[in-house]
Amino acid sequence: MIKQSNFLKKINFCVSRFIIASALLLTAILYALVAQDYIKAPLFGISSLKASAPLNQKTPCIEVTSTKELIALFEQHEYSLDSTADDNTPIEIPALYLSTLPNDFAKNLTIADKKELFMKTLLPLILEANNEIIQERTKLIALKEIIENKGTILESQRAWLNNLADKYRLKKFSPEDTNKLDILLTRVDEIPVAMALGQAIEEAGWGRSYAARIKNATHGVTLPSGVKAYESLVISVKSYMRNLNANPAYIKMRKIRSELRAQNKDLCGVKMMDGLYHYSELRNKYIRKVKKHITHHNLVRFEDAQLKEI
Repeated sequence: MIKQSNFLKKINFCVSRFIIASALLLTAILYALVAQDYIKAPLFGISSLKASAPLNQKTPCIEVTSTKELIALFEQHEYSLDSTADDNTPIEIPALYLSTLPNDFAKNLTIADKKELFMKTLLPLILEANNEIIQERTKLIALKEIIENKGTILESQRAWLNNLADKYRLKKFSPEDTNKLDILLTRVDEIPVAMALGQAIEEAGWGRSYAARIKNATHGVTLPSGVKAYESLVISVKSYMRNLNANPAYIKMRKIRSELRAQNKDLCGVKMMDGLYHYSELRNKYIRKVKKHITHHNLVRFEDAQLKEI
């Protein structure tokens, strides 16, 4: 009996050591995942952000030489802006990122067809730009929670936060400064699809303006020398969003957006346009024009649109 008791003790000892070793291994694996920036929103209780944003890779662009070719491309992917039978189902937008507008963009089309073609062209670009911001915001919130809970972040994560602050032009930033983190969070946020599309309609003249066709200028961002030119349309849209999110002239717009977030309300392009008094020399007249585009063309219906891989 004594020998059997000793034998059982050895078995229990081995089992307990195995359990401890397994727990340590699991902890190490979880830490490694965080170290590699595999931070998922649900782990940190983030539920107000849109999910399923694609990985932040260089956006592949498509070249077309004519309006006819562009229309054929959209037809090939069965790209339609018609509402679905189920109003609760988001409109799916094929991930077709046009590099530039063809020089004959929408030429000889009816007004209705011209407008639809322009919206089809811009929507994937706007959704892609917002998805990039969603990824940044999700990761920023996760790291912010770690810091506020007196946790330790990795050097790679610290460097990422510093680079993000530089991107959004936040000076004297320090990851340990929670006030600075709060300010950064007000800048790293989405631009409503209806607002971005409405401004593009006004600035690009439904895609027929010289700046849109020759300079890839979707939102009329200007320099002292004139309208700024861009390498591609997607870069133009992303630059427009960063300008709204970082420029001191649009702090009122960001304040309106933050207040909507604090009230757990959906972002509203019509309300946020009130913060863009300095976007155009036309001031309030410009704001009214964009609001009219949003309401007249019911651009709010695209707010829940989702990108569809092609």
